[in-house]
Amino acid sequence: MSRETLIKVLQGLEEKFSGPSFFHLSQKTEDYLNNWFQGDKTHLVLVLKGRLSYKKEKECYVESGHFVLCRKLPISSLNGLRLHDDFSAVIIRFECDDWQFFEKTDRNQLVYKYGKITSVLNHCIAQFIEWEPQVPTEVGHYRRSEILHLLLRIKEIKCDFTESVKQLITKNLENIGSIESLSQRFYMSKSTFVRRLRNAGTSLQILKDQVRMEKAYALLKNSDLPLYLIANKCGYRNQSKFGQRFKLHYHQTPSQFRRTQK
Repeated sequence: MSRETLIKVLQGLEEKFSGPSFFHLSQKTEDYLNNWFQGDKTHLVLVLKGRLSYKKEKECYVESGHFVLCRKLPISSLNGLRLHDDFSAVIIRFECDDWQFFEKTDRNQLVYKYGKITSVLNHCIAQFIEWEPQVPTEVGHYRRSEILHLLLRIKEIKCDFTESVKQLITKNLENIGSIESLSQRFYMSKSTFVRRLRNAGTSLQILKDQVRMEKAYALLKNSDLPLYLIANKCGYRNQSKFGQRFKLHYHQTPSQFRRTQK
């Protein structure tokens, strides 16, 4: 099941944008979130459209198609929602009884987790949203426990500011855009964007080079694409400049590296 299908399920709710333990967060419903949210509980936030920013020890970003599971996530930590014209997310609230089937070690693993929304998770959440208002309370506990078990099996992804920037660069590698346009995607000024990267010990150019070289390495190793096309796919319009960067990074030209892989 795709995210688009889950979005259609949510749209089908019309005015019933929340249930006993789920909330459809969008531009139209954000004003109602304060009354529903319980900061002392564990919440699962699945971002279907747009990007969500929140504060943990530091500011983090949840990209479209990803989720964050966080225990005691204060409502004041969710910010930037008003900046999204087309934002859609589902929030699931878990109760104490939902954890009764978990070992302590498993519960500790789920204190905080960031990962990608899989098709199985999509399907499970869509079913939960459709069924929850109609089933007894004790059944709801079992369904939420199933969601927690599923989340436990999903691979965790590192979530921090530099990682989010790298993900954005990867998605737009052939046309990354200016630093101004990138900073706007994170809803911050250019100076704040540059400072955040500098405080993390890196820069936009360093991250660009890392992503481009990782992509070039994979394409040279696993494909027979001509060098000029690999250069284009890695965001270089000039094959000569691509070759210079690659040699500086791997101490071989792209042609020399490719020969060593055969």
